[in-house]
Amino acid sequence: MTHAHPQVHEHPLCDHAGHVPAGGALAILGCGRMGEILAAGMIASGWRAPDQIIVTARRPERAADLAERL
Repeated sequence: MTHAHPQVHEHPLCDHAGHVPAGGALAILGCGRMGEILAAGMIASGWRAPDQIIVTARRPERAADLAERL
């Protein structure tokens, strides 16, 4: 039995294998508790700078809170 490899589409932010390079932007859609933990971990580890992470939040006050803390 052979396994098909997933198809990789060309994208300006991805390399030939579909990976986002270290300097690319990253989006977290719906930044609740889990999204906040992911963003904070990426920033703390140095994998992304705060200005390289785009988050969405359902409530404006949540977005303001995240902007202050991250």
